[in-house]
Amino acid sequence: TGHNGWAPIMGVGYYEETVQWSKGEYGDASQTQDDLAIIASKINYAPDDHPSDTPLAIDGATGYAEGIIEQSTDVDTFTFSGGGVGVSIAVTSRSGRYGNLDAGFHIVDADTAATVATVEPESTKSASWSGDLSQGNYKISVYGTGKGADPTVGYSDYASLGQYKVSVTNLAFDTPPPTTSAAPSLSPTSTPPTPSPTTSPPTSPAPSPVPTTPEPTPFCVATGLECVDDSECCGNKCTGKPGSKTCK
Repeated sequence: TGHNGWAPIMGVGYYEETVQWSKGEYGDASQTQDDLAIIASKINYAPDDHPSDTPLAIDGATGYAEGIIEQSTDVDTFTFSGGGVGVSIAVTSRSGRYGNLDAGFHIVDADTAATVATVEPESTKSASWSGDLSQGNYKISVYGTGKGADPTVGYSDYASLGQYKVSVTNLAFDTPPPTTSAAPSLSPTSTPPTPSPTTSPPTSPAPSPVPTTPEPTPFCVATGLECVDDSECCGNKCTGKPGSKTCK
C-alpha cells in the first residue's frame, strides 16, 4: 500500500500525496512488474519538451517557465541573466493528492559551471530556494527526484514524472537592450542640379524691310516745250491755247 506519503498507482493511493507507477521497490511489495517498461512497450514516451537550454520568460522582476518531466532521465534546463538580494526560485509540481512528480533542481553558474545550490526537499513534492545571487548568467536544471536513499522506506526517482512550473522572483534581470535602428547617415548636401537654360524658340529673323518704291520723280517738261498742265512744268506754268500750251 505504500508508505510515508507515497503509494503505487496500482495500489492503495487514495489518500497519499504522491502516487506513482512502480516496479515494486517498496517494502513488502506483492508486485514487482516494471510498470513503465510495460507501458513503453505499447506506446512511446512523449518527446522532450525542452531538449535544449530554454531562456526564462521575463515579466518585470519575475521569470517563469513550465514543462514536463517525461522520463527519469529527463532534465529540463532554463537560463537567465541577472542578480539580486533575496532572490526566490521555485519549482512547483501538482499540489494536493495524486501528483506524480517529486521535483528537484540545481542552480548552476553558467559562466563557471559551478553548482550554486541543489534543492531536493523530502517533505514536499515542490522545491524552493531563497538567497543572494551576484550579477551573472545562471541555469536552473529541473528533474524528478525521490524521497530518501532507501526506496523500501521512501521511493526512488523511477516514476517521478509529470508537470511543473518554474518561477524566479525578486531578481534584477539583465535583458538585451532593445534593438535600435541605426540613425540614417546624413548624405552630404547635394547641390541641386543647375537648371538648364530656358531655351527660347528660335527667333525668326526679322523680315527684311520691303523696299519702298521711290515716288517717281515728276516728269518735267523743259521750258518752252509743249505741256498739258502746270504739273508737267516743275514749278513753271503751262500756258497758251489748248493744243499749243508750253511751259514758261
